[in-house]
Amino acid sequence: MSHDAPRHDLQGAVSPQKTLGQRLREVDGNLPETLRTQCLAAGTAFVPELVAIVEQEMADAQGAHGWAPVHAVELLGMLGDAQAIPVLLRCLQRHDKLDIFYPKVREALVACGPLAMDPCLDAYAATTDADLRDSLLDILGGLPRRAHLRGAPGQSGAVTRTGSDVLGRVRRPTGSASPLADV
Repeated sequence: MSHDAPRHDLQGAVSPQKTLGQRLREVDGNLPETLRTQCLAAGTAFVPELVAIVEQEMADAQGAHGWAPVHAVELLGMLGDAQAIPVLLRCLQRHDKLDIFYPKVREALVACGPLAMDPCLDAYAATTDADLRDSLLDILGGLPRRAHLRGAPGQSGAVTRTGSDVLGRVRRPTGSASPLADV
């Protein structure tokens, strides 16, 4: 699906206008507000293309994709769609806190709010990497004060937890103890 209509080139022939993804890939520096607005207006239909931009950056050892992946991460956070969380967690695993991506990924995961809580907890439970655990705890601590999560299938009502409730129950493993206690 194209997010833009055809346009005429200098010779008068009709040529397809660049897609939002192509335009985003060409941004050098700050994201123009008009393009940001158009990307956000495209909504969740644009999430797969944003994910692809970030995945391409992670797959390329050279990392020569300019500002597009940084802007894509920011937009994923603004859109707050669950489809974005797995790629954001993979970014977190691959980038250290000194990388320009780290604060953007952190902000995007926090912006996803309650949707990010369980995936972050799962990632915490699945890793023994101390730096990644610290990053995940940082993100969990930044989640909104109240996270309303749906109960398990068959349960009625919603489970209400705060980021601090979860953090109070997460313990660092000692010996063979579970990395998550009482969660």
